[in-house]
This record gives sequence, C-alpha cells and structure tokens, in this order.
Amino acid sequence: MGKQLLDRWILTLVCLTAFTIPFDKFFEFPLSLEFCNLTSILCVGLISIRAWQTGIVKSPPRWMWAVAIWLALAVISSFDAENSASAIRRIISYLVLICTMVSVSQIHPQDRAKVLGWFAKGCIVMVITMLYMLKIGELGGDGRIAPPNQDPNEAATHLVIGILYSFWVYENSQPTKKSTWSVVGCVSTCLAGMLLSGSRGAVFSLIVIVLFIVFTMKRGRRVMAAATPVLGVSAFVFIPPYLLDRVLNFAADAQSGKLSKRDLVWQVVLQRWGREPIWGIGPGNLAADVSNRNQSFFAFVAHNTFLEILAEHGIMGLASFLCFMGLLVWRIVTAIRENSPVSDIALAAGGIAGMVLASLSLSMNNSELLWFVFGIAANLPLTHVTKPVSTSQVLA
Repeated sequence: MGKQLLDRWILTLVCLTAFTIPFDKFFEFPLSLEFCNLTSILCVGLISIRAWQTGIVKSPPRWMWAVAIWLALAVISSFDAENSASAIRRIISYLVLICTMVSVSQIHPQDRAKVLGWFAKGCIVMVITMLYMLKIGELGGDGRIAPPNQDPNEAATHLVIGILYSFWVYENSQPTKKSTWSVVGCVSTCLAGMLLSGSRGAVFSLIVIVLFIVFTMKRGRRVMAAATPVLGVSAFVFIPPYLLDRVLNFAADAQSGKLSKRDLVWQVVLQRWGREPIWGIGPGNLAADVSNRNQSFFAFVAHNTFLEILAEHGIMGLASFLCFMGLLVWRIVTAIRENSPVSDIALAAGGIAGMVLASLSLSMNNSELLWFVFGIAANLPLTHVTKPVSTSQVLA
C-alpha cells in the first residue's frame, strides 16, 4: 500500500469520525463502541502501519505519557470498585475515545481544514434533525430539542465548537463570496441549533469562543457582524419563545434558584469521593450507584467533568488528568513563543477553553467531542518538534 493511498485512508477515517460525532448514538455496539470510535481505532492502526512502512516513527509526546499514566491509575482504582463490570466498560470506553484523540493528533496540518470542514457540515445536519424533531413534536420533558438519542447540552456544545472550527476554516481559505456566505450560513445554523437545545451552559462557552474569534481572526470579525442579524431573524422564526426565555433569563433563574440544582448534585459527588479519596471509587461507578438518586433527581451524573474524575479516579487520577491538560496548554504557549499563526493558536486555545467551561456543568470525559478537541490541540504545528527516529533505533 503506497504512502499516499495510506494517508488518504487515514484522512477519510478522521473525517468520518468528525462527521459522525453528532450521531454516535445511532450506532449501538457492545460496550458502547460507537461507529465514529471504531473508525478511530482503524485510523490508529493505519497510522502504525504508515510509521513502520516508512521506517520513521516519532517519539511519544509527553501528553501521551500523561494519558497512559491516567489510564494506569484508572485500572488501579478499578480493583476495589463496587461494580467491577462498570469499571471495565468505562476503561475500554476510555481506550477507544483516546484513539480518537491520537487519530486526530496525527493528521497532517495541511489536512486539518478538510477534517474541520466535515465537522462543521455534521453540525449543520444535526441542526436539521433538531428542526425535524421540533416539527413532529418530539421534545424533551422540559420542551428542549435535541438530535435523536442525544443529550441537548452536549449537542449544544458540539455546535459551539463547530462555530469555532468553521471560522478557522474560513480564515484559512481563499476569500470569495461563496465562502463568506457559507460560513455565515453555518454559524447562523449552529447558533439557532444551540438556542433550540435550550442549553444555558453552552452560552458561556460561546462567549469565550466569540472572544477568540473577534480578537484573533480578522475576516471572522466581519462575518460575525453579518451573522448577528441573521441569527436574530432565525431565532424569532424558528425558536419557541419559552426556549429563548430559558437561555436569555439565565441570571434571573440563578437568583431565584430555578437552575438544575447542580450544587446538590456536586455535594453528593463529593460525599462519594470521600469514601476513597486517593484512588477513587472506580471508573464508571458514580453512574452505576443508584443509592443517591433520592437526594437529587440526577445525582448519579456528576454534571462536572473534574468532579466526576475526582470521585471515580481519586486525587491521583485527577492530578494526572490535569497534568495532561497542562501539557496541551504548554503546547499552545510554545506555539505563541514560536510565533505560530494566530488562527492556529486560537483554534487550539479556543477549543480547550470552550470545553473547560462546558466541563464545569457537564460530564464530558465520556464524550467523543472532548477527545476530538484535545486531538486538534495536540495537532498544533510547532517549529521545534522531537526529531523522528528510525524503526531500527526503536528496536535496538
């Protein structure tokens, strides 16, 4: 198999992973191995074949070692887990999700625009399905709209990240009227879909990402100004008034205590962490335990990525996960020092910042989106990189 053909297959699988992220729940496999994750496993295999065929392999980056330590600690914490089956399933799920990150991190920089373009198109299709759900009256219990079998909050986060990716693609494309109207349409569609979801947490991620776009992407500022009136019209045409009120009256609801009682949920999570503070109660065991549901109607879901990792992996696991994230942030800092393109820095930094904010109110550690965003950050091109070594040196 020629190197060019192999690279095309790798790019195709990465694009397929990006495209199917909004629809992973359509494909039910044992152990929750969704279709997009299976493509990422195949992609990692092809990347390995490419490395050995060319005789050139790269030394594992530091962030990969940090992830390996995090997984090893997860295995240790699973030994004393109350539900070992849940722990095993969660660890397998982590392995598969990390394949997504590795796959995305290994694509060539010149192919990123194709991958992110597919991601944005997938988000547009997701909004179309949300409009269809609205038309047929398939709404959530609180009247919110989401793609079939998907959480509305996570769907909104997909769309916010899709906005950032579509702006980056536009910033790095040839300036034409067609490309300008394409990004205006994409951004307006994603924003309308976010309002349809009724997600209030996604608003904070959107604000941060808009700031990255305004201050780092010259062409993006003009598009943002053009997309704003389009969003206003679409909001009043397509979005039910009660959903607009839900999103826009966030501050008033917070003062009156009408939010989702996440403070009560977090108290339950911290109580569970107190049982095994060092190693945690075991991956997947927070959701497996139903004894605390009477304390809050969704106390079995942490609704905070960092608290969930703390409870399930303990202090050691959370420390290693934060170390991994710190290495990705350091990569961004290194790119700034090396005067890398500002749009590339905004792509990586904006994605991580948006996901961190989303993770404060959502449990994103089991989300393909989180690891996809991490993979894009790890793919940030740097001038100073580790020199590749031959396979003979690896075997020596």
